[in-house]
Amino acid sequence: MGSLMVGSRPIVRAVIGLAATGALVATSLIATVAPAQALAFSNQDIAAQASYYAVGSEQGPARDFAVGDVVNPVLASHGLPLVAGAGATGGEYYGAYQSAGAVAVDPNSAMPGDLIQTINDASKTSDTPPTKGLHTAIVVATTATPGSYVVRDSNFGGDNKVSEHTWAVSTWATAQNAAVYVWRFGSPLTNLIGTIVQWPGTPNTSWLVYPDLTRRWIPSPQVFNCLRAQGVPDSGVQPAAVLDQIRDRAWESATCTLPPAPTAPDMISVGRGLTRGSQLTSRNGLYSLLVSPTDGSITLYKAGNRVIWSDGAGSAYYVLQADGAFVGLTMDDRVIFTTATPPPGYVTELVLTNDGDLQLLGSNGKGDSRRSLWTSHTAQRRAPQLAVGSAIGVRHALYRGHSICSANGVYCFTHQRADGALVLRKGSTVLWHTGPLDGDWVTVRTSGDLVDMRSDGKIVWSAHTAGTRGTWLSMRNDGNLVLYSGHRLVWNLLPGKS
Repeated sequence: MGSLMVGSRPIVRAVIGLAATGALVATSLIATVAPAQALAFSNQDIAAQASYYAVGSEQGPARDFAVGDVVNPVLASHGLPLVAGAGATGGEYYGAYQSAGAVAVDPNSAMPGDLIQTINDASKTSDTPPTKGLHTAIVVATTATPGSYVVRDSNFGGDNKVSEHTWAVSTWATAQNAAVYVWRFGSPLTNLIGTIVQWPGTPNTSWLVYPDLTRRWIPSPQVFNCLRAQGVPDSGVQPAAVLDQIRDRAWESATCTLPPAPTAPDMISVGRGLTRGSQLTSRNGLYSLLVSPTDGSITLYKAGNRVIWSDGAGSAYYVLQADGAFVGLTMDDRVIFTTATPPPGYVTELVLTNDGDLQLLGSNGKGDSRRSLWTSHTAQRRAPQLAVGSAIGVRHALYRGHSICSANGVYCFTHQRADGALVLRKGSTVLWHTGPLDGDWVTVRTSGDLVDMRSDGKIVWSAHTAGTRGTWLSMRNDGNLVLYSGHRLVWNLLPGKS
């Protein structure tokens, strides 16, 4: 899909839709501290950063990897204090995490992005604790077993290399005479971003949570229903203690304002867009750009529901902005998809072309209008002109979902949209058919061969009539499908009618 704006290096941006977290329960081994910066970013940022490093790559000792390569780069990207090393108050394996604002949580309720530190408990504040049972890892996924997690770490096997494995940490630590500490730097509240939260009292009140962990009041059932229809999850009633941590934007209301419909079936002009369940269709009917009504992804289809490209899952709607970028947005203003940097010049419209290419058109600033300023690079082989009436010539084609019919209207030869089959009918009665085919259009080639072909040039069905000139196909009034060379019959579908 051309050059799309995605992260390719750490630091990885927050991903909404995090794994559910367990309760934050203190145990005798956990010293719970006030979260100094815990609401500054998503805990998932850390899990994503850990997953950037390839399994098998050499990253050194466990803590050097977990802190130096994973946690500290994420903290730095958010302008937060870093986890210190040797000399930190309370030791680099315990107090350093507290000083950086991490929250200690129950080892059985860890979530992706948490840091697991195992250590001899009697020496936890030392910079030189016993090495037996000493390990540092990052949780990247949970499992069905409490206290067991999928982790990314380094040097677990003593080789200074990154590994990803399921770690029954409590069992392992007990065997090593070590204690388990789980430290959380990001916020578990970020799994509420982009969702609806509700007050438990009466009357029921609902808000939409925004990326900065603030909430805006949803003013009416109509707005609530619109948000839900655009895929906004409802996290339901939240405890007052949770809502108190999500600042209310007093006097600001959430909206569900959607962009106007496309300018034309194949075109969106600036300020217009696509909402869930809507689409663009190329003028020849071969290609569709559809926004999923369920997950908001935008998918480019070729006739027959064949996917060319898909992206943008989680978007509520797509709009062509005044700056020339075509973007997918959530109802809480997060950009899920964008066509990278806006192109030079003045963009006026987005068009789905007859060959399956998305193009941003406009002026290039040199007086030329309706020039292509950006393309998705999804163009397929360009189709011939759509055949109409009762005949198909060399420069015409029968696309999926279209038919040519006899002049008396009794017989039709159809290229079925769903399965690509070629079917000859008299009214609703099938006289002949091929069965499913993977072609995109039926045409007469310059060689004289009647074929069903794909946009990549592959022939999926042929009448084997190559070697004739001036060839054309006719759907006759007697129900026969006949191929002529000039006025000479060279092939017919129903020989008994010749």
